[in-house]
Amino acid sequence: MPQSMLIYKKLIVIILIAISFKIIPHPPNFSPQIILILCLGDICSKRQIFIGVLLLTILSDSMIAFVAGYTIFGTWSFYTYSAYILIAYMMYFIKCHTRRKLSSIKYNLIFMGITSSVFFWLWTNFGVWVFDGMYSKSWQGILECYILALPFLQNSLYAAIVYGGLFIYVNRGECVGDLFAIQVKY
Repeated sequence: MPQSMLIYKKLIVIILIAISFKIIPHPPNFSPQIILILCLGDICSKRQIFIGVLLLTILSDSMIAFVAGYTIFGTWSFYTYSAYILIAYMMYFIKCHTRRKLSSIKYNLIFMGITSSVFFWLWTNFGVWVFDGMYSKSWQGILECYILALPFLQNSLYAAIVYGGLFIYVNRGECVGDLFAIQVKY
C-alpha cells in the first residue's frame, strides 16, 4: 500500500476517534484530542497537518454541536483552532529536527501531551480573558481567569497521561503505527 494512502487511512481513524470521544460523555477537557493532534503532527506532512487539524476539530465540534446543541463557532474558535494547529506543527517541527518519529521514543508522547495541554490552557484561557466579558481587563482579571480554569487544566493533564499511555501501550510506542499493520497479500 502506498505511504500516502496509509497516512490518509490513519488520518481518517484519528478523526473518527476524535468524533467518537466528543459525543461520549466525559469530564470537561478529558479527551484524547491533544494526543490525537500530536499524532497528526507525527505522521502528516505540513499541508496535511493544517487540513487534518481543521477537519478533526471542525467535524468533531460539529458533531458535539449537533448532539448537545452548542454553537460550532464562537469567539473562542480562533484560540482553540490555532492552539491545535500550533501543537501539531510543534510536533512536526520536533520530528523533522530529530530526524525520527518522536512518538517512537516511548514516553515522549506523554511528555508532549502534558506540555501541549499546558500551552493549550494558557493560550485558550488568554482568549477567554480577551473576548469574554466575565473578567476585568486587568492583571487581577487574567489571574482570576487562569485560576478558575485550573480544573480544566487538571483534566487535560490527566487525559494526556491516560490517553498518551494508552496509545503507547496499544501501538507499541507509535501514535497510530500498527493500526494498519494487516495488509492483503497478493
